Amino acid sequence: MISITPRIMKTSYYDNYSRGTSNKDGNNKTPEALDKSEKPEKKEDLNSKSSKSKTKAVRNVSDLSTKERLIVDKLRSRDTAVRSHEMAHVSAGGSYITSGVQYSYQRGPDGVNYAVGGEVGIDSSPVSGNPQATIIKMQVVRGAALAPADPSGPDKAVASQAMQNSFRAQIDLQQMSLVKGSQKSSSNPYEKDSDNKTARGSLINLVA
Repeated sequence: MISITPRIMKTSYYDNYSRGTSNKDGNNKTPEALDKSEKPEKKEDLNSKSSKSKTKAVRNVSDLSTKERLIVDKLRSRDTAVRSHEMAHVSAGGSYITSGVQYSYQRGPDGVNYAVGGEVGIDSSPVSGNPQATIIKMQVVRGAALAPADPSGPDKAVASQAMQNSFRAQIDLQQMSLVKGSQKSSSNPYEKDSDNKTARGSLINLVA
């Protein structure tokens, strides 16, 4: 998910997950389907210890029951999807990304922590006094919010806000153009009269 600065773009991937999302294979994944006994742990920064930190003894897959192996498989798939989702935000956001990826983890029956949610910070504030730059910036922000193949609800909300900021900037830009045009036309109010007088004088001389 993406978070915005000053409204940090927190497009929570976990929000979708907690309601149940389907992967490309159509398998519905919910926390209940994975492991009701394990709740997501607090978020950690991408640069901190690996999500698969061994907070308790890791069990060999061969020691797991069939049900536990299915849970581990789903958690592994979820982990891959979450990381791909968040990195899509980061790649598209470029210099506007304000914070590293923060993940929410869930420990599997094998004792390994798997990412089940995440968020990324991005600066979506308008560029003060520069509507043209704001329009360009909002295009990047919107692109970053919708970069994942499956943008979440919060991702779409961020993209919508970026569009609104862009529309406002376009209006400001048009108003600035009108003001400049008005100032230019009124900069020399005697210019037209002077031209007309010259034209009339030439005509009189020709007739005479």
